[in-house]
Amino acid sequence: LSGARVSDLKPLDRLTNLQLLYLDNTQVSDLKPLYGLSKLKDLRLKRSPIAKWQIEALQKELPNCKIEHDPFP
Repeated sequence: LSGARVSDLKPLDRLTNLQLLYLDNTQVSDLKPLYGLSKLKDLRLKRSPIAKWQIEALQKELPNCKIEHDPFP
């Protein structure tokens, strides 16, 4: 979904087998819908307006997921 005009991740919360998700350059600002995706192994959020505390909270929920993030320019 990189580069897509995505801001709401709620529709993804049912994709429990999702393993890779790339959300680079999107308008996503709430990661809570991803908390139940226990099979998620790789998440990219480069150039997306996600607060650092949200990344840290998601990492606690999904400790086996590699999260790549850089601050929104």
